[in-house]
Amino acid sequence: MAAAVEDLGSKRARVVALVERYAPAGVELISRAEIDALGSRAILIDCRTAAERGVSTLPNAVSRDEFERARGAEAALAEERWVVPYCTVGMRSGEYALELQRQHALRGLRVRNGEGVLLWSLDGGGLVGPDGKATSRLHTFAPRFTIVRADVQAVQFAGVGLMGVFAVMREGAVRALRRHAARTPPGGGTLAPSDGSGG
Repeated sequence: MAAAVEDLGSKRARVVALVERYAPAGVELISRAEIDALGSRAILIDCRTAAERGVSTLPNAVSRDEFERARGAEAALAEERWVVPYCTVGMRSGEYALELQRQHALRGLRVRNGEGVLLWSLDGGGLVGPDGKATSRLHTFAPRFTIVRADVQAVQFAGVGLMGVFAVMREGAVRALRRHAARTPPGGGTLAPSDGSGG
């Protein structure tokens, strides 16, 4: 029995090292226990690709696109809730957390970077499939991140070298195009300066 506990402890230490390596500085991390303590005051945002989310997510999480379409930051401010983006090991979610902090710096949006689905699962957190039902399947993104409990079935991108990178890049590019389109006035062009120069 002690070997299983040590094995889980060893796995957890390896994932903690990955989170420390990949999660960007500048935004505080939040653990599963801290998220549990916040309860419904935490808005969980899954920053992983649609393919990863199609395997499983954290219970009650929304995708980044769903959060943005619902103007989630404004709701979080109004309701004094915490915004917690997460991904696999905190890299993608950390970048989004930094973006949210920059966008809402003067408004006091409370943002923390989730430690990721690997630590969530290793620490006993549940997962739900696309149907909302509990599942033991977890998308780990790449072989080097396949560090899971014995009762968890790991799924990953095949040939993650290109497939995974392209999936992440494609979703990032689509988000960037949507943001640009939202800032482009009807008829195209760019917004003119409002300095009264007329030109």
